[in-house]
Amino acid sequence: MNPFRSVYNHFPHPVKNLLRGAKARLAGAPPSPVADLARLYRREWGKTVVPAVADQPRKVLFNSQFTWPFGYAEYTLATALQLRGHQVSMIACGGLPAYCELETASQQRPACAQCGASLTRVLNAFGLPRVAHRDFLTPEDMADAERLARETPIPILREMQEAGVPIGELAFLNLFSYFKGYPFVIEGKIEDVFRRCAGTAFLQARGMSRLLDAVTPDIVCSVNGKFVQWAPIVILARRRGIPFITWEDLNLKPCGVIFEWNGIAHEMRVDSVWENELKRPFREEEKRAIREHFNLWAAGANSPWVYYDDTTIRDAGDIRRALGLPANAPIVSLFPNLCWDSTSVGFEHAFSSMYHWIQTVVEYARSRPGIAVVVRAHPAEAKLPPEFRSSTPVCDFVRRECSPLPPNVFLIEGTSPISSYGLGAISSVVMTYTTTLGIEFALQGIRPWVAANAYYARKGFTLDIDSPQHLRDLLDKGVFDNRLTEEQVELAERLAYIVRFRKVFSFPFLEKSGRFAPPSFSVFALGGDARIEALCDRVLNAKPFIDIG
Repeated sequence: MNPFRSVYNHFPHPVKNLLRGAKARLAGAPPSPVADLARLYRREWGKTVVPAVADQPRKVLFNSQFTWPFGYAEYTLATALQLRGHQVSMIACGGLPAYCELETASQQRPACAQCGASLTRVLNAFGLPRVAHRDFLTPEDMADAERLARETPIPILREMQEAGVPIGELAFLNLFSYFKGYPFVIEGKIEDVFRRCAGTAFLQARGMSRLLDAVTPDIVCSVNGKFVQWAPIVILARRRGIPFITWEDLNLKPCGVIFEWNGIAHEMRVDSVWENELKRPFREEEKRAIREHFNLWAAGANSPWVYYDDTTIRDAGDIRRALGLPANAPIVSLFPNLCWDSTSVGFEHAFSSMYHWIQTVVEYARSRPGIAVVVRAHPAEAKLPPEFRSSTPVCDFVRRECSPLPPNVFLIEGTSPISSYGLGAISSVVMTYTTTLGIEFALQGIRPWVAANAYYARKGFTLDIDSPQHLRDLLDKGVFDNRLTEEQVELAERLAYIVRFRKVFSFPFLEKSGRFAPPSFSVFALGGDARIEALCDRVLNAKPFIDIG
């Protein structure tokens, strides 16, 4: 398991922006070539590159808000659609008074004027029209947001909606990425940030509602779609019956991106194509490819970060001795996510949170001394740079909330060299929340018990937990034979192949350094680049975003 890559893939993109910026500065990467793009635009637009006339022109509204390295993906798509005769509009933030997605506990937000000027320069370089969200808000709206955020009692604010958008819930979700931990109690500094997030969510919902009224788009496209500046327009589009697309960078490939119709792209759902894909022949070379991919993944060879090394404990006997596990007891192992990344936020199904799930199993162990419960904290809790480590480590939570700890509960810290794969191999039950380990165990022939709404749940190779009582009943019955059949393993292989090789594609002309270098504007036009052509085809014809490039 490579914890860094699996976690990094699901960071909110402002956090990725910070990480990439630091990496680029260390590598001496060149700045983004906005000036070069502007020269191309002035030289070629309307001359060598002439917009086409579409038979059925569409209005496509892009929720840009501010610049970031992968923003070139949506600028490219918008330019390509414009060159095909469609009407595009790019939403600029225009300035928010209380809270901005570029702000975290370790990262200050830029000045609004500086941020807005940066976006304007890029959009001008592409020849893209902009509309400011701030222009759809009045001074009265600002006063309403400030008053609501300041005066509303927390329990009421948590449940509050504006224009059908659950602003309290969105504000709560943003706390995870802001504090890099689970916000157990909303008080003090956490309350201050929560109230500011709620105020911004209120303004986003109100302004985006009016903006949709004014633009009347046929399609809405937004990065992320899950947090305060991205979710309201997606929720409003869904409520109004407007088709929407979300997208996100996903570095399962170099400069990889993923798009999705009417869903959250980085959740990696395949539900819309799954039944049809089951009818498709699955070739031996595809099986070999996904096996090789995950072998490299486990070794850290297809990622910039390496976790396992010569000190890793892989042997079954060594793992048992290191933990002091009883010889004949069934082992029930839990593999949580890093609590604040996007893979564990907003996926609740059987439990109110990842911590609720862990606490339920640990407390169950008190009544079942004959089983051994092992909680393996995500290694990224200890291995990420300090500013990105969890502020609520799993093992600390268990010791605090489940004291005194039952003697048959064993904790593995994020710093431990014990292999998660080795632990899974000796376990009677492996439980996951949404971590990638769930699909990796299935590829090894081990059925994962899934406690949340993971993308790989309910696909025929998992045991899906529906409630705390359902979990207790399964453990009471001793459902400890969790071997998968060859047919079930193939289902996992199929799913993994779609997600890793067919949904994610390397975005054209975007380099690892963050530099975007198209040779000319003609590559955005009809017939200019096969990958851009395929992307436009999916957008204009409502096709699934698979097999691009």
